[in-house]
Amino acid sequence: MRFAVVMNRKARKVRQSTIDMVAAHVPADDLYITNTIEQCDGCIREIVEQRYELVFCGGGDGTAMRIIEQMRHHLADLNKDGGDYAHPKIGILHLGTGNGWAGYLQTPHGAGPIQHVNDGKPLKFTSFDMVRSGNRLTHFAGIGTDGAILNDYMSIKKRFQSGLMWTLVNGLWGYIYTIAFISAPSLIRNGADWPMRVINDSDKPVLRVDEKGELVPTDLAKGDVLFEGKANFAGVSTTPDYGFHVRMYPWSMEREGYFQLRISAISIPGLLIRPHQVWRGTIHHPKLHDYLLDGVRVESDVELPFQMGGDPEGWRKDVSFAIAEPVEVLDFRE
Repeated sequence: MRFAVVMNRKARKVRQSTIDMVAAHVPADDLYITNTIEQCDGCIREIVEQRYELVFCGGGDGTAMRIIEQMRHHLADLNKDGGDYAHPKIGILHLGTGNGWAGYLQTPHGAGPIQHVNDGKPLKFTSFDMVRSGNRLTHFAGIGTDGAILNDYMSIKKRFQSGLMWTLVNGLWGYIYTIAFISAPSLIRNGADWPMRVINDSDKPVLRVDEKGELVPTDLAKGDVLFEGKANFAGVSTTPDYGFHVRMYPWSMEREGYFQLRISAISIPGLLIRPHQVWRGTIHHPKLHDYLLDGVRVESDVELPFQMGGDPEGWRKDVSFAIAEPVEVLDFRE
């Protein structure tokens, strides 16, 4: 299978040593190294025009999302007058421990996926629905505490650019440290129960996850309020893992054409005393609300931290999500 590799030097997991390691396994003409989003955009157009069957994304979840966004933009432009360009399949380069897709799909670290293709081994692909928010695409996003934690985590990572501390803060321990010693104390001290109104915008029947973890049909109509009150988090996803193998959305792939919506009004101390349940996706609580649907709108009276695909996206008072066309992603699970 003919493939290209795209690596963005500005991605936090891409260093020169990483580029050199990948370059040893890829023909020079098939390796695209970019320094800006604009430069990456030009590369993606060339990749689509060259009809590569598979494109490896070098970076985190956010990098992969940007590449897919750009692909779809160029595909629409190239095909608007009768073109027949196809969407390449996607491969993830597992360059860090926090990549949600790579972890869930058991992607080998480093250049392992590229070597797998070079060796002519059988390839398996899994279809993931995408989520659209405005003109952006993602596979998971959230508003509230997850955005706040991510902002804190990024602040910690920016303090260290090399050496042992860079290695530590870019891994699982950096994330745990951020939650335990920065985000949780701050959220407890300043409060993390914000007014939220979550409105059904789904064109399909809405399913609710009951206390037994089973999917139950509802009679909710488009425009009905799913939740109104104080909450600390509302997020959507089409992939179970949130990064670091945190099973944040265990029902996200139960129905094709749906994403999982999760709303939490559990207190921060209430979450902290259940770390294993949160991590493994087994937590059940009367103040945890899970739905499957294909469209939703979240509103608040205050600006809340927002993230998409593990990248901070500023602060929002309202945000909408809708299901988007799926993408085929290289899967290494047995």
